[in-house]
Amino acid sequence: MSLSGFMRKELILLNLSSAKKENIIKELISPVIKEGLTNSEHTLYNAILDREAHGSTAIGSGVAIPHADVLSTKKKVIVFGRSNKGVPFDSIDNKPVNLFFMIVSPSKETCPHLKTLATICRLLRNKIFRDALMNASSAEDIIKLIVMEEKSLAERNK
Repeated sequence: MSLSGFMRKELILLNLSSAKKENIIKELISPVIKEGLTNSEHTLYNAILDREAHGSTAIGSGVAIPHADVLSTKKKVIVFGRSNKGVPFDSIDNKPVNLFFMIVSPSKETCPHLKTLATICRLLRNKIFRDALMNASSAEDIIKLIVMEEKSLAERNK
């Protein structure tokens, strides 16, 4: 499952400014609304919060993967966000989160949604890759890094 195929520079936020989980989620949702990729901001926001209520999507090492399936979304969307200062996000290692990959899928896409989650987790195991994401200076650089890491992961798995 290729992440880079779902990445668009309009969905990359390099300077998240919020200090609270709920506000970070609002920031991550904002480009989805702006790009017209869902017709209900309220539904999307509540779906992400409901998922977080079942257990934090912060997987440790400064990474969170908030996600939800919602009928109001036309197709799968991945939003990348970066907080330079870090945000408390109820992480399993109790550390603040700097890197966010928010996945929004149509409700009928359960299996591909899980594959996307697994792919993100595999990519983000690499500390060098996480550091590169933290230091990237543009949305285009983020996409290039993801493409390169996907290729590297594919080569390692041959």
